[in-house]
Amino acid sequence: MKQVGQDLRPKADSAAKYFVQGQKPARNELLKRLLANRCELCQSTNQVEVHHIRKLADLKKPGQAIKPLWVRVMAARRRKTLIVCHECHQAIHAGKPTRKPAG
Repeated sequence: MKQVGQDLRPKADSAAKYFVQGQKPARNELLKRLLANRCELCQSTNQVEVHHIRKLADLKKPGQAIKPLWVRVMAARRRKTLIVCHECHQAIHAGKPTRKPAG
């Protein structure tokens, strides 16, 4: 029996495994990408986070001659989410260039 004050929620790993084997294909794909623990822009494995936009149409801002790498990646995949490291996520929100893949 659990003691008072103990967290009764399932651990993140067990919840992620459940959903990967579950019924929601879009959620499965996102969880697989997140569990890969790799930034989809620079391939870093440091502090992986999810960047999310409201709708794909938001990527089509008029007046941008050259779209940033993260916009091109999201548009090519037709996904509203992007798995990124903390540094790339901060750069996206600051409007700065993201890190390039090492190598």
